[in-house]
Amino acid sequence: MSWLWPFGPARRDPSSPQTAAADPALRAHFLQFLDYVEPPRFFKPSEVAQMLTPAELANLGFEDWREALLGVRVIGWEYREFGDCEVLVYDRSGAKGKGKEGEAEPEGKWVVLDEGISWMEVQGGVRFRRTRTALDGDDWD
Repeated sequence: MSWLWPFGPARRDPSSPQTAAADPALRAHFLQFLDYVEPPRFFKPSEVAQMLTPAELANLGFEDWREALLGVRVIGWEYREFGDCEVLVYDRSGAKGKGKEGEAEPEGKWVVLDEGISWMEVQGGVRFRRTRTALDGDDWD
């Protein structure tokens, strides 16, 4: 039956972000970054999603890694709830001006997101990193 879908595994219906977050492959890739990226460094959801193989993407019903980004966010929020992960957002509130086209972005910094904010409320980029408790009390702020 390979003639029905000659380009790799048959595509399933696309998964919802919550279903994608429950996928063992996506979760394993997230945990790999969480384990190996040493704070204060952080990682992007896109780095996790790009680790998915074509077979893993097909298993989720996705054709492209970008479709898995919301699932990565759901996983990040879940580990934040457990206290293992921090979610960071870019704060430009201290910026002295707006960057013009072709210029560097205004000064700002990545800050830890308040715990009461869900993954659906955040617009723009996020980053993830392990929490202090995972580091035996090392101070890296």
